[in-house]
Amino acid sequence: MTIWHASTDTPTPARKVSPRPSNLTYLSSGLVVSLCRRDLILALVSAGCSHLAISIFQYLDSASLLACSLVCVDWQRLLLASIYTTSKFRRKVRQAIFEGRPIQSELTLSLDMTRAAVVDVALDDDFNIFALAVLGGRPHVMSCSLFGLGKKRWIHRFSEHFELASLSCIAAGQSLVALGSKDGKIRLYESNHQLRNLKLIAVLAYHKGAVHSIKFSDTNYIVSCSDDMTLGIVSIPANGSLILSKRLHGHVSRVRSIDVQNGKVISGSDDRSVKLWSLKESSKAKGSLASEKPLTTMTGHSGPVTGVQLSLPFALSVAGSTVRLWNVLQGTCLKLLQHDEDSPVTTMTWISTFKGIATVDTRGKLRCFDLFDLETSKQEIICASAITDMHQHDNAVQHYSPKQNSKFYGSRDPRVLSPWPENAIFKLESIPHHFAAFSLSNVPLPTITVHCLDYIH
Repeated sequence: MTIWHASTDTPTPARKVSPRPSNLTYLSSGLVVSLCRRDLILALVSAGCSHLAISIFQYLDSASLLACSLVCVDWQRLLLASIYTTSKFRRKVRQAIFEGRPIQSELTLSLDMTRAAVVDVALDDDFNIFALAVLGGRPHVMSCSLFGLGKKRWIHRFSEHFELASLSCIAAGQSLVALGSKDGKIRLYESNHQLRNLKLIAVLAYHKGAVHSIKFSDTNYIVSCSDDMTLGIVSIPANGSLILSKRLHGHVSRVRSIDVQNGKVISGSDDRSVKLWSLKESSKAKGSLASEKPLTTMTGHSGPVTGVQLSLPFALSVAGSTVRLWNVLQGTCLKLLQHDEDSPVTTMTWISTFKGIATVDTRGKLRCFDLFDLETSKQEIICASAITDMHQHDNAVQHYSPKQNSKFYGSRDPRVLSPWPENAIFKLESIPHHFAAFSLSNVPLPTITVHCLDYIH
């Protein structure tokens, strides 16, 4: 019999070993004993053993590290200080992103039920997936963590009456879930992960056409856009009430897409324009629903604007296969992003940890654009630094045109409709050092596919 010592890993003859104190005082101090039952990581840090806590994290893969960063602020600070913000780590991740060297994986959620279809998918601030689906002729909302490895949980089956094809979109944020419908109504539900049901708290009925998109801002606003050519701004005061602050008029055709950041909202419309607005009430319109003028109007697209992204002072807009980079404060187009003319761009996002942009087209091609030398570059058209094929399998992608956005694609039940082309990636989220993309397929079975790209090797 031999005993292995951690310090040397060399065998020594067996001998009688005295029992260790049960309170673990031999490791550090009594502080470890009092804290380890609650949080071992913080216990090690408090006992002056931060290097041991970091060593534990280094055994985890990147998805697990990202999940750990969401546990609490203390864990997040430790990971930022010891791993994420180190120059060596950032250099390796940056090279992997802009050289196109991701580790790809897919997470598939299927619904083997009759008269079933997936309508839309949203991701909240805590990386929880909310999927709006119709099962057996009745709408449901499914929720699961992006890190849950496919373990899904149906949190609500609606008892309210809905027409089968009436719902158009879903959004989640600030412990709320919002459902948009084609009749212009937005239903707000309170989301409590301890419960299996969503609690209806309000029905907003200020739109007169189909609701295309809903966004929650970090300044307690709910923003929506509609076929009625307007944007609706609803504020959420500290007492939890809902107040319609204003409706924004200015577009002359339906508004397809919006994005919100730092008290500003950007909108894209079929009138080929992009407009920047302020969420705050002006002194002239204070206390009334009077329409305000946009801060900036940007034109130049030759077709309907189907997507916008805001990252002040910059913004992105897409029409077909043309993506423009704007300085919204000046109202000028800075660059064009090069794409294939026969492959319209379906979604795009800012690369959250580095200065860059990622886009996906109808063929499932992910393009990463490096904007590090944006101020000094004289090129008007920027080429992609890396191109990655996100369709690992030979799934047939339905032909898509930006002018077909009014069409609602079918499922096995002709009365149940989805607003997205089959297998096309329609949503792209930039998570630190990762990309998560979503595609829907309702034939032959309703399926949500989450495409995960990990750039931590």
